[in-house]
Amino acid sequence: MPEEWRRSVLVPIFKKKGDVQSCSNYRGIKLMSHTMKLWERVVEARLRKVVEICEQQYGFMPRKSTTDAIFALRILMEKYRDGQRELHCVFVDLEKAYDRVPREELWYCMRKSGVAEKYVRVVQDMYERSRTVVRCAVGQTEEFNVEVGLHQGSALSPFLFAIVMDQLSEEVRQESPWTMMFADDIVICSESREQVEENLERWRFALERRGMKVSRSKTEYMCVNGREGSGTVRLQGEEVKKEQEFKYLGSTVQSNGEYEKEYKRHLSTTSNSQTPNSIMAKTKELSKDTRNKIVDLHQAGKTESAIGKQLGVKKSSVGAIIRKWKTYKTTDNLPRSGAPRKISPRGVKMITRTVSKNPRTTLGDLVNDLHRAGTKVTKATISNTLRRQGLKSCSARRVPLLKPVHVRARLKFATEHLDDPEEDWENVIWSDETKIELFGKNSTCRVWRRKNAELHPNNTIPTVKHGGGNIMLWGCFSAKGPGRLIRVKERMNGAMYREILSKNLLPSARALKMKRGWVFQHDNDPKHTARATKDWLRKKHFKVLEWPSQSPDLNPIENLWRELKIRVAQ
Repeated sequence: MPEEWRRSVLVPIFKKKGDVQSCSNYRGIKLMSHTMKLWERVVEARLRKVVEICEQQYGFMPRKSTTDAIFALRILMEKYRDGQRELHCVFVDLEKAYDRVPREELWYCMRKSGVAEKYVRVVQDMYERSRTVVRCAVGQTEEFNVEVGLHQGSALSPFLFAIVMDQLSEEVRQESPWTMMFADDIVICSESREQVEENLERWRFALERRGMKVSRSKTEYMCVNGREGSGTVRLQGEEVKKEQEFKYLGSTVQSNGEYEKEYKRHLSTTSNSQTPNSIMAKTKELSKDTRNKIVDLHQAGKTESAIGKQLGVKKSSVGAIIRKWKTYKTTDNLPRSGAPRKISPRGVKMITRTVSKNPRTTLGDLVNDLHRAGTKVTKATISNTLRRQGLKSCSARRVPLLKPVHVRARLKFATEHLDDPEEDWENVIWSDETKIELFGKNSTCRVWRRKNAELHPNNTIPTVKHGGGNIMLWGCFSAKGPGRLIRVKERMNGAMYREILSKNLLPSARALKMKRGWVFQHDNDPKHTARATKDWLRKKHFKVLEWPSQSPDLNPIENLWRELKIRVAQ
């Protein structure tokens, strides 16, 4: 790696709280080479493909944000508030989390997460011989080596820190599942004060034995629905500060579950930003008096340029108002296109993110989620909103149930036959059995009908409830054409299957003019894999294609069955 990439400039930034004279109230941000950051982005993209971070980590993860973490915590608090039960929460703060990560611990966590050794060496090369200078008001310090911690301001550091936190907390998460993390911001929740205290001690031990440090002064405890005078939590004998509210990821969380202070904060922020001067500066609309003056001056014979100079209005705005007056004979605002949408852009993002994470979310669930957030809408409104986002409700596709053993078998089959020439596949006879519904729904059938005409004979599909409505078929084909198609009149067993093969397989091969050494394919149905069937195929000297279990989707004959069922339905 170029030596220039190893150099950086450290700029201390005040956190806007605490004593300005204390160094602990400053965050150091490193200014690094832009080409170095591009290289970090490439490495980060590679690492994200192979490393799986736990679901409790919300920081710097795709399709996750502070909104999700805040929403999850509020939902948990509301659940216990509605049930009149106590919920104990500890908000853990780490001291200089990025700066305290030991380099050897980073390499260990990367390897334990399954990162290839070549990528570990790439990251080691990034941190090897890294040097920096500190920039302050009076100038810069001398250059010095940085031998511990992650680079603040690096494009790769957030994901490396997530890997470290994921591995350090792996054992602890199993003991305390109600835990949420946003980078180094940790929330531990439990139903009892003793349990949350025990979980806090587990976290402290797991973090501090690996070089991290829990801040005793900034870690805080809050009890939802707690009784007055209830105790607090201790950390190594010291009482953790108990609060009635906590600012979590920028949002004020209150122990009584209310949103009053959060609403007031939003209102004060809005009112402070919308002073009269700022509104005048941001608005693009001219007053009604100014618009009327423009029309009067135009009727007096003045040009658009002269009107603009006289009133201090752009020529284009003058022209637009004059054209509007000529067309509509008024300068008033015309009626708008309609009422504003019920769901805000933020709400649209929330429900889109929800259905993207869990496609089986119902419209009723989304209605309840928005209702808890303060927006009352109907299912139809949510459905229309999702359609505008390119999402529509569809029937889930039916696919084979694949267990790990099936996946490995399919992968082995694909690997073994990856380089087989096309001529080999042309010499395969594919076979299968299927059931055809004579009175039923073999394919999707839509009709155009009027209201209350759903039972008209032209708009219905005949069905039979108990038997008699289907037939069983056996068939085969190859790349050269279809083979024989046989109806199975009785319940098929091994003996019947062998009889079907003896009467139809070899004649089909002759009719298709298969080459010498042709291969026969059938699946792993018990009738096909029975010892008697295998012995019969061996005596007949038939070469059988080894087939992975649970793989009907790999058999091209399924396409023929699909076409046949559609034709029967029509």
